[in-house]
Amino acid sequence: MKRVRNILLIVVPLLLSCNNTSAPGVSSHDGTHSTEDTHQHDGDSHSHASEEGMEDLVELTTEQVANIGIKFGRIEYRSIRSRVKLTGRIELPPSGKAVVGSALEGKITRVHIAAGQSVLAGQKLFTLQNLDIIDWQKELATQKARLEFLELELERQKTITDEDLGPAKNFQAVASEKKQVEIMISALVSKLAAIGIAAGGSDYQSMFSVVAPSSGTIQHLPVSNGEYVQTSTALAEIINSSRLHLHLQAYGVDIGKLANEQQLDFYVQSRPDQIMTAKVFWINEMINEGSNSYDVHAEIMGNPPGLSAGEFVEARVISQEQSVQSVPTQALAMDRGLHYLFVMDHVHGEDVSFRKIQVIMGENDLGHVEVKPVDPISADAEVVINGAFFLMAQSKKGEEGAGGHHH
Repeated sequence: MKRVRNILLIVVPLLLSCNNTSAPGVSSHDGTHSTEDTHQHDGDSHSHASEEGMEDLVELTTEQVANIGIKFGRIEYRSIRSRVKLTGRIELPPSGKAVVGSALEGKITRVHIAAGQSVLAGQKLFTLQNLDIIDWQKELATQKARLEFLELELERQKTITDEDLGPAKNFQAVASEKKQVEIMISALVSKLAAIGIAAGGSDYQSMFSVVAPSSGTIQHLPVSNGEYVQTSTALAEIINSSRLHLHLQAYGVDIGKLANEQQLDFYVQSRPDQIMTAKVFWINEMINEGSNSYDVHAEIMGNPPGLSAGEFVEARVISQEQSVQSVPTQALAMDRGLHYLFVMDHVHGEDVSFRKIQVIMGENDLGHVEVKPVDPISADAEVVINGAFFLMAQSKKGEEGAGGHHH
């Protein structure tokens, strides 16, 4: 028992000594952290390190991927062929547009066409009515009858004059009147022909037709049945798309790289994937002081469908080819001045993860852009080519959520 008592006497002072110092796992009065606190924060630091590693990942469900319309492609080697960039619009010269009008005022009784319809030169477009046409035809018949009488009278007066049975002035008067009647008949025939009515018919008509002055497509149709129109009224517009050409602008030293007969590729802004071809036919060497550019005109090759005057176009002059890694321009998303691609990282059940990878953008050529990834991307990686903008917005939300977490 004495030995046990001695052990207790030794332990108690040690416990009292521990109460006066900072033991492991307990905070001292000076605010320093204990070992246990240190371990706890080490765990938090590890958690944050994992979060930072996940910042480049964007997760969606397969349903979201389908609803957004995300499309995939691959980084491909493509020939970037041009170095001279030209911008401008599709232009229609005056010779490619015809305004349809009537040679005579009248009431529209029938419209034979519709907007967007293709027509041929001489095709009937409208039927109009004007009662004055009946008077023209009646007057023409009267003058023709008068001419027949004057021809007989002229023969009779000629005989009288030749036999000195009457004065020569009577012959001359008949000849003069016959000439006037012939002029009137010619004028009436021309007026009727202008509205498509052949002279000499026995049935008088009040209807006449307006025909297409040229072939093309009906672009504008502002009139309708029952409308009374004047000779100054534009009944329709016909556009001949084969006359469309490119009106482009070149800047600075690029003008020295261009020449007549030079071939170029172009696309319209609304359809960047449809590449078409044109050929330069005129370069204006006088600078446009307003825009500090040179006008370049090019003929569109092959008469591609669906082009309209006024559409914005971007063109490239074909030069030495260079094969580089490229993606469609819409595959790139921008953040703080930097460019990124999104590639599929992995699929787990209904969740799809996308990784954001920075790239250096190179030459931009006809809807495709050269890319140089900062981090390696495998050749078979599935790259988002449609929907990158949405994924970038989602990644920004993730960064905001991470930034909002504090101790």
